[in-house]
Amino acid sequence: MKRDPIGTREYLPVVKPHFAFSTAEFIKPMAIWGVLTYGSLALLMFLDYRTPAFWFCLAVHGLSVVNGLSFFHTAVHLRHRKPLIEKIYNLLFGYYFSYPSYISYPHLSRHHNKRYYATEGDTRYLPLVFYRNNLVAMISMCVSVPIIEIGAVLVRMVFAPLYVIMPLAVIRRILDGIHAKDGFTPQIKPDVSADRSQAGIMKDDLISASIQWSMLILVLAGVLPLKFLFIYLFALWYFHLDLVIKTAVEHRFEEYLGETERHISMLEFRNLELSDSLTIEQRGIWRLPRMIFISDATCYHCLHHWFPKIPDVHLHAAHKALLQVLPEEHPYRASIQRGFFSALTGMLFKAPGAATEREADRSREVETGTQHASAPPALRPSTELHKASGLKTGISSPAPRRFGE
Repeated sequence: MKRDPIGTREYLPVVKPHFAFSTAEFIKPMAIWGVLTYGSLALLMFLDYRTPAFWFCLAVHGLSVVNGLSFFHTAVHLRHRKPLIEKIYNLLFGYYFSYPSYISYPHLSRHHNKRYYATEGDTRYLPLVFYRNNLVAMISMCVSVPIIEIGAVLVRMVFAPLYVIMPLAVIRRILDGIHAKDGFTPQIKPDVSADRSQAGIMKDDLISASIQWSMLILVLAGVLPLKFLFIYLFALWYFHLDLVIKTAVEHRFEEYLGETERHISMLEFRNLELSDSLTIEQRGIWRLPRMIFISDATCYHCLHHWFPKIPDVHLHAAHKALLQVLPEEHPYRASIQRGFFSALTGMLFKAPGAATEREADRSREVETGTQHASAPPALRPSTELHKASGLKTGISSPAPRRFGE
């Protein structure tokens, strides 16, 4: 048996007490953010946009929406253990903001899957590979992705009512086009059928579309003011912008080698995740304000990948427990960053790291014919695959894809 250098089994007893959780631990904060979201929205309806109070209330509303919708991550990871969390998330935030939890099901089947992590099939990881070390491209992504996501909401809003009258085969074709790889690459499907029936997906889309059509009709009828649409679109824009930026600090984005999938053992997968994921420590008096702007799932993303059964609300405590027993040379300690902005600037400005050098070494082996014959096909990039990775050849990158798995 191969030795596990990160000691997953050895440190499992340290973090296992943090696996347990109650539904109330998630319902309470969701309810708080829900009250702030809809309470601030009600206030905004009565405030004049020319007053400072309006813009302060709009900032509170945007921040509340971001924190509320961020529970999609919890809802997806815990849906089999506590399905009530997913239902409450959809009722409070998912349906109203057209971000039902099923949209993020590929997060489990792709981003947390040893076959697809950091490959062409990983839509949470892949876009940032092509924008690391490139500030201009990252800024353009922050501008374009939220607009594209709002466009996806409009597409679902238009097509969802047709589900009622169209044949099932046509509906499936539409679903494949709209939801395949979250709307950006129809050639790769997002594996939602394994987690949710087509009927369940259509139901979620129909509920969301019904809410959006009702809001639009009320605005056109003069029941709701026009600024209601502005506030709604602002909240969507802010959430997706926030999601792009937070996703940028969760990994080093150096493990993509041009594969469409990988064939590696679970041990190799855990080692790869640990070396490629980051930890942003929250210390002392700054922990509370940082929790409002940066979720624990983002701050302790390395630990989340190492032990994905730890609920988001327990990641901080599990992190502290691990640091008490981990040796100084353990790879987990190398993932720790001393701040959000240092992690973000590292992603944007640091030179390519060891993974890129390994990719270059493998390419040289392929070109010289010295690669070991027993290497798995997915880890044996051809010259064409090396070019397709875009790391050194200047080949244009794929279009950005939907975030939020």
